[in-house]
Amino acid sequence: MLHKFEPLQQKDPALTASLEKLAQRAAVDIPPERMFWMNASEKTTAVDAYVTGFGASKRIVVLDTTIARATTPQIVFVAGHEMGHYVLGHIPKLLAFFAALLLVFSYLVYRSIGWLLARSGAKWKVRSVDDWASLPALLFLFSIFSSLPAPSAALSADMSNTKPTGTVSKSRTASRPTPVRWRLKPSKSSAM
Repeated sequence: MLHKFEPLQQKDPALTASLEKLAQRAAVDIPPERMFWMNASEKTTAVDAYVTGFGASKRIVVLDTTIARATTPQIVFVAGHEMGHYVLGHIPKLLAFFAALLLVFSYLVYRSIGWLLARSGAKWKVRSVDDWASLPALLFLFSIFSSLPAPSAALSADMSNTKPTGTVSKSRTASRPTPVRWRLKPSKSSAM
């Protein structure tokens, strides 16, 4: 059920050294002891790495599928992209954005529940908001309001400089080089 983590230095010392250089260049204090290999091949074939944690718990995790299918520069590229989210503060910004969105939804539900119960409460045999039977109506309104904000997807995509379709945003490419493209090594399972 849970993934197995092991120190990356034991699995791939050269990759650990490259990731350590990347972390130093990004001014992120992540020592080699906080870089991990994750056994994900039992559940996925995804090529991925991630940076997570705050303070002393900061760490870089590289999936075993990534090590098997990508070269060291490619893995450093993926980890660098994820570290960019970390360095640019995208996680706290998104948490704050969604907390504010939750408050807006809660306010909209608060303002709408009285109207909904006045209109349909008698038919549903719900006396008031204080009645436990109003909970489905509250959840219904919350689901309606929470499905409306397509801009949250746009914000998330904007933070990674891509549109939801996965294309690079034109407004952000004026001073950027062409995106890096590479071929991954075929996995052992696809070679059979």
